[in-house]
Amino acid sequence: GELIFQKGSQIVERDSGGTVTRFRGSGEVARGEPPLQQVIAYQWGTDGTLYLSDGGRLRRVGGDGVVRLVARVDGKLIEPKIWNSTGAPRIWSIAIDGRQRIYTTLPDVGQVVRIDADGSQHVVDRSVGGWRVTAVATFGDSVFLLESSDSTNAGQRVRVIRGSGKEELLGQVEP
Repeated sequence: GELIFQKGSQIVERDSGGTVTRFRGSGEVARGEPPLQQVIAYQWGTDGTLYLSDGGRLRRVGGDGVVRLVARVDGKLIEPKIWNSTGAPRIWSIAIDGRQRIYTTLPDVGQVVRIDADGSQHVVDRSVGGWRVTAVATFGDSVFLLESSDSTNAGQRVRVIRGSGKEELLGQVEP
C-alpha cells in the first residue's frame, strides 16, 4: 500500500494513510556520490532492492534506504534526437532477469545495455532502421523490447531476444 517516488533530492514513500516519510529511513544519496537528478525509471529486484535511474546513472536502494550508484551508462547521441532530448544519455527503462543481470534502455544513444553482477556492461541491442528501444522487460531467459520509430507516425513494435540469442518480431501497432 505504499507509493515510492522522488521528492527533491530524496526518495520517499507515502503510506496508505497519506503520510510521507524517507524511504526505508534514509532515501538519500550516499555521501560522495553525485546528487540525484530527475528519476526516470524504477524497478524492484526480487530481493526487495529498488533500482532507479537518473540521467545515465543506475542506482540501487537497499534495506538501509541509502541510494547508491551501481553503474553509469554513456554513449554518443544519435540523430535524429529522441523526443524531449536533454542532450545527454538517459536510462528510460530497467529490467532484471532471473540471473540478476540488469537491462537498461538508452534511446538517446540507440542501445540496450546489460549490466552483469560484476559491473561489466554489454550492448545487447542497437537501434537499426529507425527503431529505438524505449522499454525493456524480461521473462525467463527472454528479453522483450518495446520500440518506437524515429518517425512519429510509424507506430510501435515489440521484439523479443530469446535466451538462445534468436530475435523475433512479435507485433507492430500500425498507425
